[in-house]
Amino acid sequence: MNKKDFLKKLEELLEGVPEKGEIIYDYKEHFDIGNENGKSDSEIIEELGSPEDIAMQYNASLMVSKAEEKMSVVAILKAIASVISLGLLNLFLVMGPVAIIISILVGGFAVAGGIAATGIGIMISAMAYPFVSLVVEQVLVGVSVYLIFFTGLMVFSLGVIVFILGIIFTKYLYKVLLKYLRYNVNLVKRGIDK
Repeated sequence: MNKKDFLKKLEELLEGVPEKGEIIYDYKEHFDIGNENGKSDSEIIEELGSPEDIAMQYNASLMVSKAEEKMSVVAILKAIASVISLGLLNLFLVMGPVAIIISILVGGFAVAGGIAATGIGIMISAMAYPFVSLVVEQVLVGVSVYLIFFTGLMVFSLGVIVFILGIIFTKYLYKVLLKYLRYNVNLVKRGIDK
């Protein structure tokens, strides 16, 4: 592979990357400087790495940038997939934290749903009190129906608050995950640049 083939292949692989022109220009400069220093195209290509590796790194960086611009599940999944594609080690370095984050979020939202459902159940039992008063009177002697209802309302409200806190925490974790992905992309890029 020579300079022309390398740059052509890199340009094809960078389709959709906004700064494609600047990137191609930078790599042309690498070749020009290398040739001035007496290096052959093959030696320069060996130092730079394959166009596929370079393009994957830029595409991964683009996906992370898009996920930073637009908070969505699809955007973060594309960013995760593109970072994982940078190497087998990234599968473990990225999927481990992602699995932990997803487990925490699912568990938190399940707790919020459970608390809210318990509150609804308590309110329903308070409303059903007149119909089951003979059974309930034996258990709740002297407890007001209103107290039971408002206790259920408070428990339900707690569930809603935990759910809202879960949404805020999700946004925070999204940003932390993006920083981690960006760090990972930069780490791989430094490896390619060496």
